[in-house]
Amino acid sequence: MATSKLQDALRAVSRSVAVIAKDAENAHFKYKYCSAEAVCTRVNAALCEHGIAIVGSTAEVLHYDPVSIVRLSWTLALDFETATFQGLGSGTDKGDKAIMKANTAALKYLLGAAFCISWGDDPEADAATDARAEPKAPPYVNILSAAAAMFDSIGAAGTHVELRSLRDGVISFRGEDCYDDLVREYKNKEKELENVGE
Repeated sequence: MATSKLQDALRAVSRSVAVIAKDAENAHFKYKYCSAEAVCTRVNAALCEHGIAIVGSTAEVLHYDPVSIVRLSWTLALDFETATFQGLGSGTDKGDKAIMKANTAALKYLLGAAFCISWGDDPEADAATDARAEPKAPPYVNILSAAAAMFDSIGAAGTHVELRSLRDGVISFRGEDCYDDLVREYKNKEKELENVGE
């Protein structure tokens, strides 16, 4: 099957940034990780090399004290073709850096997912992190995870039928801080599907 010029270029970028070594260390918990700076530097060079431009960027910020969540979206283009990618990050800084940390994480994971980058720090396989973890996650973390999953499901809905199947799930968040944001997202998706004639 023939591929487009943008698809070929994105595949070439993925090949050139497939593995990025851990370049930083968390001094407090004594573990190494791949910094967002290293990921951005490698990906930016590869995008430029293959003529891909960033033509659109949006960030949605959600606050659930003490957590801030950023959902970042980037649109990449080559000639008249575009492709959009998203990333989700969270931050819990007690000062004024929670949003910046969330945005940095969202960008790192957006690029990691878009180009299948391996940096070797799978959180599900990190025994040291598990050993330091609290025995039970605070309730707000479970709500945030469920809300983030619902946002993703709404965004992925391709038909009105799929969207309507999520309605009860959205209603189940009534009383939570995220409820109004979820309702707004649901209504925006309804309008989007109407505009595309679905």
